Amino acid sequence: MNRLSFILLLLLLAASCRKKEEGGLADIPYSEHVPPGWTVHQAGDNSYSTAMALDHSENIWLAGVGAHLFKYSPAGTTTDYTSFISPFYISQTNFLSSICIDNNDKVWVGITQETLIPGTTGLISFDGTAFHNYNSTNSGLTDHRVQSVVSDQFNIKWIGTASNLVKYDESTWTVYDSTNSPLHEFSPLLCTPGYTWIGGHHSLTRFDGAVFTSWDSTNSAFPPDGIRIMDKDNAGNIWFVGYNSTTLVKFDGTVFSSFTIPPAYSATSYGEEYRVIKSDGSRIWLSGYKKLLKFDGINWQSYSLPTFIPGGDGHFGYVVRYITPTAMVIKSDSSKWFSGQCLPLHNLLEWNE
Repeated sequence: MNRLSFILLLLLLAASCRKKEEGGLADIPYSEHVPPGWTVHQAGDNSYSTAMALDHSENIWLAGVGAHLFKYSPAGTTTDYTSFISPFYISQTNFLSSICIDNNDKVWVGITQETLIPGTTGLISFDGTAFHNYNSTNSGLTDHRVQSVVSDQFNIKWIGTASNLVKYDESTWTVYDSTNSPLHEFSPLLCTPGYTWIGGHHSLTRFDGAVFTSWDSTNSAFPPDGIRIMDKDNAGNIWFVGYNSTTLVKFDGTVFSSFTIPPAYSATSYGEEYRVIKSDGSRIWLSGYKKLLKFDGINWQSYSLPTFIPGGDGHFGYVVRYITPTAMVIKSDSSKWFSGQCLPLHNLLEWNE
């Protein structure tokens, strides 16, 4: 192709993109890029959601870059989104580490940023009416770099920061670190009845409110890859994937059992690691860059992700791009919902087997 032909081709592509923008999202033929079983729920916003959670009415809550917290109550229209404007702006230099819903449907959002900026770091709560920010200047949260937040059966919040584990019952703050516990790592977190579990690069720790019990390479078959993401199943087993994303591990309270992820779906390169692990009760779902896997305890099955979403980030334009889910919830009807990179905040993916 000569230089003139190449320039003409670029002009035609640019004109095509402008026509699509002028015509609106309905003119973009995304359906041919969406595999069977997937539904795109869209409204149109440029922010990314890095965390999502379900409340007790199965509304989906999302938090991302910007000053908004979103609730999505699926009914088929973009008005299903409710936007709550937070006085605490979440800038692109912040990282939204997690979101959880407590027993009273209060929303808690953890934010990580190296520099303390009151109102934009630490922990944010929303009770449906008012927002509140907790940080190292106005609470017992001694480290504003929140990496994980979960709520247990007693409505106690457990916060994993960069330097400690914090227990908060909305009255009293209790801090656990290397001076009063065996902990040296504080995230990720999850809760099972009677226990809080703390993962890390080098250990898995269980806390019953009085006693810490840890498993590492010195006293167990704890895997060398550590724990990047983890979840629990209905039988109380803990499932996790390490930092190399080549092995899925189950811990039954005594024994670590490893299951090799098929080489075609393992992730050994930076950016391709699995970002999400969820249990639907008996099966484990893993999702990451261009990947969605299901493991039933014996067999693996892979599913294709959509590769083109209309109304995408303007930085990418209307081009084919691969989705990297960074958040997932599973509803009682077994539908799986995803948000993540290359998806605008208001665009959610729903998938049904």
